[in-house]
Amino acid sequence: MNETMFFLKVYRICSAVWKKIRPYHAIVLTFQAGPIKKDISTPAIIARVNFNNIMDADEYEPPQKIKSFYRFLSEGDIGYYAYLNGRFVHRSWVTFGPKKVTRWNYLAPFWIRENEAVIHWCETVPDARGNNIYPAVLSEIKKDLKAEAIYIFTTLDNISSIRGIAKAGFVLVDVTRVVGILGFSFNVKVNRDKISEKVRVYFENSSTSA
Repeated sequence: MNETMFFLKVYRICSAVWKKIRPYHAIVLTFQAGPIKKDISTPAIIARVNFNNIMDADEYEPPQKIKSFYRFLSEGDIGYYAYLNGRFVHRSWVTFGPKKVTRWNYLAPFWIRENEAVIHWCETVPDARGNNIYPAVLSEIKKDLKAEAIYIFTTLDNISSIRGIAKAGFVLVDVTRVVGILGFSFNVKVNRDKISEKVRVYFENSSTSA
């Protein structure tokens, strides 16, 4: 092993160890779908994912993500793609209970019961943002599902995600602080009234653009 390879290997080991022990912190917001409002206008075309169109995302998504999409479909999850000018620009996935899911970075566990659902793995490609795609997809999911409760999660610092969730008519139901150190994590409930006024405006004012 030459000197360069040796130091590269040491660097990778150190990076892996640091990821395990480094301190981290996030404030995770849990939203629940509210009443269905009027349709959200978007130039994008929204379609359900199936085994025929699942590879449409490969222009943007890496192979390991596509592999996960195949797994989602095989496990009974539902996926939604959005297309702008014929090009894949967004994906969202829905999983169903009863099961335990995680709200952030594989942490902050959350139990969903039978007839409940969680929207997750949502992303819009950067150059397609600003077209109401995200809230339009969330609204479409709300109309399609017959679940008793539909949840979605994001973090306090993800303002664009909060804005889209708000516009789709979701309501904030829980705020949890996630703190981790030395490989251990702790979840602490936070009073919803303590979140910033700016964030409250995003989910209380459905006219906010996304």
